[in-house]
Amino acid sequence: MASLFEDKKRGKWYLQFYDASKRPKMKKVPLKVDSRKHAESLAAKLRFEYEMGKFDPWNLPKYDRALTISEVAAAYIGEREGLREKTVTAYLSEAKLLAESMGVEVSIHQISAEALKKRIFDPDASSATKVHRYKHLNVLFRWAHKNRLLETNPLDDINPPKLEKRLPRYLSGGQLESFIQFVEDDVKEKYALRKARGGDLLWLSPLIQLAVYSGMRRGELISLDWEDVDFERGYINVKNNTAFKTKSGHERAIPMIEQAKQVLTAWGSVQNKDMIGPVFTGKQGRRLNQEMASKRFRDVADRAGLKKGFRFHDLRHTCASFLVAAGVSDRIASTILGHSDKRMMDVYAHLRGDTLVHAMNSAFNT
Repeated sequence: MASLFEDKKRGKWYLQFYDASKRPKMKKVPLKVDSRKHAESLAAKLRFEYEMGKFDPWNLPKYDRALTISEVAAAYIGEREGLREKTVTAYLSEAKLLAESMGVEVSIHQISAEALKKRIFDPDASSATKVHRYKHLNVLFRWAHKNRLLETNPLDDINPPKLEKRLPRYLSGGQLESFIQFVEDDVKEKYALRKARGGDLLWLSPLIQLAVYSGMRRGELISLDWEDVDFERGYINVKNNTAFKTKSGHERAIPMIEQAKQVLTAWGSVQNKDMIGPVFTGKQGRRLNQEMASKRFRDVADRAGLKKGFRFHDLRHTCASFLVAAGVSDRIASTILGHSDKRMMDVYAHLRGDTLVHAMNSAFNT
């Protein structure tokens, strides 16, 4: 049983529940709305949730309505276990940048749909960035609504941005060979001119080659330890650990082709003859930093004359393009690449043209 009433002196609305089996028997729940219309609507919702056992007024959420978006992000992260460091950083960063875009850190319920639209649909942002902003902010506002910090989620009335489809960038066999040669010559020149020393940059060519020959993501490569490289059975094992989790959350074993084996064997003889600890290390034998690795890659890719904006992740696309061109099925390619959804291979459909032609010719012209 629950009755709605207004504290006219304060202009506040409350819903009072009664249950003789509880202590205390009556529990007053502040609705934190300003009008009767909103109070009646929220009261009806809470009564229904109470009857269904989804709302317990004697055990209300511990969060306060006055939380800022940054505090909401911190509270949400605190409730979630096993979030990757990159994911945690993304939530905190989006919350901070939203507050900065408004000019002041305000309470979550004071952030309007218009302010969110302005932040998400910034005309200078790429479609991928818009999708990224909407995704992370929607999670935070949905969590705030669930914990009754908000009457509604303002993002429910905003159509999510669409990701512009573009063909993946990748290197052909000839381009890959030329690029690797450029990288190795560039590193040698830097050492000759004493612009690099110690273990700096020696890892660059092996890292690039293994990215292509395994299809591993940047984080997977940098988190790789020598104990995960099984030379005897011919597999590279991508594992989760306390400091790293794969994008899909699933571990996998990647067949080690001859090129990958040669790269790892040669690199191991230079980097760590005992093959213990991290596979890719830089100065003083420390594990590489992901952002630093990407920065070094972008620099050499630009100077090598690769397509503008060619990213380290495009080496993974290069691996995928080789698999598709060889006629490997989407299911098998997705397993090798660690895709959670084989439909992610659809972006390579245009590469199947020659493969399909070859298949038809083979079938009817044997």
